[in-house]
Amino acid sequence: MKNLLISFLLIGGLFTCSPPAYTQDETALEYPSLYIAQWVYQCSEALSPMFYNQGTPKHYAVQLAAQSCSCVIDEFRKNFLWLEVQTMSSEDRALFSETYAYKCKPYGRNL
Repeated sequence: MKNLLISFLLIGGLFTCSPPAYTQDETALEYPSLYIAQWVYQCSEALSPMFYNQGTPKHYAVQLAAQSCSCVIDEFRKNFLWLEVQTMSSEDRALFSETYAYKCKPYGRNL
């Protein structure tokens, strides 16, 4: 159940990222920095309460969430082009998010 929750939170981060600025050449950047920053921020904002509710101090919960989210995002970046992630079905995104969350488990106690 927790893995499913994490998957949905990570997927939500994909849908809430704004597109790059108009002056930015999308072909020059594989994953635009702004996109990654927003993805990590939104994902960690969603995950940190889970760590906090498990008894982790708030400042450490935020750090654990950011590390976990960054790991999952790095796995996406290793395996998919940015355009592939953008056009991926929500079902596939959920499956890969759950797989990567399990692979990144050392960053969190009970992901």
